Amino acid sequence: MKTLLIVGTGGTIAGAAADPGQTVGYTYGAVSVQNLVDAVPGLTALARIRSTQPYSIGSEHLGSRHWLTLIRLVRGALADPALDGIVITHGTDTLEETAFVLDLTTPRTRPVVITGAMRPSTAIGADGPANLAAACRFALAATDPSDPLAPGPGVLVAVNDTAFGAVHLAKRHTTRVDAFAARDDASVGIVLSGSVCWRGRLGPSGPFAATPLPDAMPKVALIWQHVDCDESIVGWLLGRDVKGIVLAGTGNGTMPSAM
Repeated sequence: MKTLLIVGTGGTIAGAAADPGQTVGYTYGAVSVQNLVDAVPGLTALARIRSTQPYSIGSEHLGSRHWLTLIRLVRGALADPALDGIVITHGTDTLEETAFVLDLTTPRTRPVVITGAMRPSTAIGADGPANLAAACRFALAATDPSDPLAPGPGVLVAVNDTAFGAVHLAKRHTTRVDAFAARDDASVGIVLSGSVCWRGRLGPSGPFAATPLPDAMPKVALIWQHVDCDESIVGWLLGRDVKGIVLAGTGNGTMPSAM
């Protein structure tokens, strides 16, 4: 039997509310990662499960310090030869950003699958248990040598019975369970009646997979362009010791002359 490490970081998947009809305004991160595991019938029959919880937050509160903690944890776990894969439970607000960072900074030696939920664990029709089960199935099947379509080791996101590559993932809706989609590419795989069906392979390790981690990440600002955007924000940000600015332009990267 293979061994999976499940890493809990909080979010809606670990959220709880007094009213089972409540899907907003709940308490995020209220359920431990072990309780999430226990809520999935048959999960321990799929693999030996280890679990750990470095922090438990709503992912809107995520900071680069959390990323550094998570990257170090994942890198350390990937160095354990007894481990076959890692599953991370995460809030959906910044899930795509964490997936992208991990894709850039961790070696592709074993599967790393990130999942979350759009409804808290106490809600009617909570999607967390199904998403966690699918994430574990994807992690176990990604390196199946008997399946020529298996994507191989690397970072995937599992939501709504679908696996996405981290580079192409986008959150397109704030409340629906099918909130995630691939930006400009197809999904990597699906779960159908308990079986994994793959559609594509992952590329090589990200460019920073072997780079030593800093004590703190440099600050980079993002400025969205829009009608009447205020160019003075650039000077203000430079005064805040940012090391880079990304201008998210209109059209094909256009922006007002003043900007």
